[in-house]
Amino acid sequence: MEINKIPTLKTICWKITDGYVIVDSARGHFILNDTSSIVWKCIDGRKTVADIIREIHVKHSEENTLAQIEEIVCEAITSYMENDLVLLCEDDDLDGWLQYE
Repeated sequence: MEINKIPTLKTICWKITDGYVIVDSARGHFILNDTSSIVWKCIDGRKTVADIIREIHVKHSEENTLAQIEEIVCEAITSYMENDLVLLCEDDDLDGWLQYE
């Protein structure tokens, strides 16, 4: 995965219930586990994958190495992309309308 790209949510329908993120998309409902929810909540359309990895590492460095967190984040974002929930793009690819697709 190119960790210098910016993940952007393709859906605006999601909520947090009992600590879990529930995503509603054209493909159905997805309930994310604790770890995947942490990654999901970091995606804001401005941070690169590398930024997200560093942010999570700062908060969870006692439990996981940087390499482990990178693997977790990349797996989660890849899964989101496979389910058409996230678009991975360059900084200059964003047009301001992406959240309304």
